[in-house]
Amino acid sequence: MLLITNEDIQGMLKRNDLDLAEVNRRIERTYQDLGHGRAVYSPKHQISAPLPSQFHRDGFLDETFKVGTLQGLVESSGYFALRMKLDIQYRLATTHEKYCIEPGMFCGLVLLVDLRNAEPIALMNDGLIQHLRVGATDAVAADYMARRDAEVLGIYGSGGMARSHAQTIACVRKLRKIKVYSPTRDHRETFAAEMEEELGIEVRAVETPEELPLDCDIIAECTDAIIPVLTDRCVMSGVHITGSGGHFTPGAMDRLDAVVLHQAVSGSTVFNYTTGPQGAEMGGGMRFRGGKIGANGDVEPSVHIPDDERARHPGVRGTLAEMVTGVFPGREGEREANYFFNDCGTGIQFATIAGQVYETARALGDVHEIPTDLLTQTIRD
Repeated sequence: MLLITNEDIQGMLKRNDLDLAEVNRRIERTYQDLGHGRAVYSPKHQISAPLPSQFHRDGFLDETFKVGTLQGLVESSGYFALRMKLDIQYRLATTHEKYCIEPGMFCGLVLLVDLRNAEPIALMNDGLIQHLRVGATDAVAADYMARRDAEVLGIYGSGGMARSHAQTIACVRKLRKIKVYSPTRDHRETFAAEMEEELGIEVRAVETPEELPLDCDIIAECTDAIIPVLTDRCVMSGVHITGSGGHFTPGAMDRLDAVVLHQAVSGSTVFNYTTGPQGAEMGGGMRFRGGKIGANGDVEPSVHIPDDERARHPGVRGTLAEMVTGVFPGREGEREANYFFNDCGTGIQFATIAGQVYETARALGDVHEIPTDLLTQTIRD
């Protein structure tokens, strides 16, 4: 069994051992498999509890312990993956934040399993895989939904998710320029300098969020803001918008011609089992209702169903799996303004990308090994 760290994966990316165009292709095949019934995943499940008051940190609001899991398998690749996150989540004035042990540290793990014999074959950090699976999924959607001549990409955000979007979308369109905005000048300027060197195209940091969408053909929203960043300025003729947050200002979504959902509402429903109060907000802007534990020990999950204006937009055509299997076209006309709502992760994304990371690590040979017999047993469970 391999132990693969973020540093290992970063090395693969820097040396181009991990082919990002192939990452995109595998994600596309994964959703084609999903559309043909050869891949499966379960909705996200969480268990949470409010942090006892004696452990609260000054200035941190609504601190909550949470463990979240995603799982999925893809028959064609031969992999199953379980992704687990361990967080203390809390709220600041304009963002939701998290940590593990102490602020600045995080814990997310992916267990990769061989479908042929149920062997656990790798345990890896989820950090860069998380960025790649979102970026690649949005890039696949952009390949179907953006104009073929799209050449200017605008990105709200300058962190790891913004980086993966620049990298993966550059694989599906011949970009001439990338524009980036984030509130901290140093962050956006550093991002621009680093991505310009890496991609070999102009990357310009802009001073205001209003300036970013001007002349953009594709706009990617890659922030953890809990306030809307997508305004009516973004919804221009011919534009493609993508993102996992996708918070629009009032009325902006009315200007969209078409919306494609990452997955059906049932697939993006989040089940939360909590000891917390009814109506507690558990991060990411999701407010859960119900879910109390009964005196007799019965546990009923609280459920977050993404029944918002994005999923209910009259222009919704269907899901990503339907689009990549030809149920409907990604774009209808050069002037269409459309949006890909990448609302919630799936285990099949982790199975696919973790599988490619594993294969790359095996081929390189410079790997950390854990004896598999430490994880298996002779006692039937």
